[in-house]
Amino acid sequence: MPGVSRELATLLEAKRESFNQRFAQRRRGGAPVDAPAFLAHLAEVIDPLLRKVVETHPERGPAVLDALYDASLDLFAESLLGPGSKLPVLRNVWIELLPQTIQLLARDPVAITGCLCNAMFQVASQVGTQPAVWLARMKAALPKCASISEAIDVGLVSAWRSGMPQYRDTALAAAERLKPAIASEALGFPASNIPAMKSDRWFHPGTSEQSLRSVGTPGGFTGFGGPFPRPPQVQTVGGAIFALAEDRCWRIIGDAFGVWFQRVPRNKAKPEPLPKGIAVEGGTVRWGKATCRTPELANASSSACDGSTLAVTIPTSHQVFLFAPGSPA
Repeated sequence: MPGVSRELATLLEAKRESFNQRFAQRRRGGAPVDAPAFLAHLAEVIDPLLRKVVETHPERGPAVLDALYDASLDLFAESLLGPGSKLPVLRNVWIELLPQTIQLLARDPVAITGCLCNAMFQVASQVGTQPAVWLARMKAALPKCASISEAIDVGLVSAWRSGMPQYRDTALAAAERLKPAIASEALGFPASNIPAMKSDRWFHPGTSEQSLRSVGTPGGFTGFGGPFPRPPQVQTVGGAIFALAEDRCWRIIGDAFGVWFQRVPRNKAKPEPLPKGIAVEGGTVRWGKATCRTPELANASSSACDGSTLAVTIPTSHQVFLFAPGSPA
């Protein structure tokens, strides 16, 4: 095969029949695997990875090539790699992250490749996340990981950090398991901030908010990629905040790094009132002694609070206005 290293050419030749059979089987099954593009991927992406593995672990070359070849076929077959990829950012896993994991790749190529590709897929598939942040945090932390379990924890912390608040609790637990230096790279700030983040979901390192403040206006019209077909209403049920629009219901899960609207069946239990001391009155939001003047909420249509976050809606917007009390200095 022209344009590839001697190492790759030798390994391909040794199992030529097996590799050709796997490729042909995918094509016979109707998978849209573009042969020239797949060969280019072998030469441009897999070959450099294989050479790095063989430099230090020559005996692992065949196993690593098998794993990378099969993973590539799977992703090409699903149109996740190659021309017309449905998720172009996934290629960055191969060219930016896998080169940072050569020791892990040599040890368990199936696990590390699968974990990183699946994590990137999950992050990039959720509306409102920041795949570039996930990649940056992973690129910084992965070289310090000595095991697959550490890499998985780093991926979880980085996913939360990039805008997946549904992983908040498990990510914080993972951050505490990691060595402080690795956790700091995954977070993008010192791990010493973890206790503050555990106590205040809206705490962000580098800020010191001591008064009630707006923490976001997530949402949006379905026609523009948002969740709501019409302006929503919010309510608290069972200590959680839900948004309702037409016959649909979403649980609102948010923190300092992002907000996620989780589609759920509507809970028909009686909504809970706002806690004592919290109110939205004439364009002013009040939480205890703190107030936040927000004129656009003068005609608020609904409000709900789960104890850490206040959500407010108005009849003319598909957004949800979120507020939180200040963090201690």
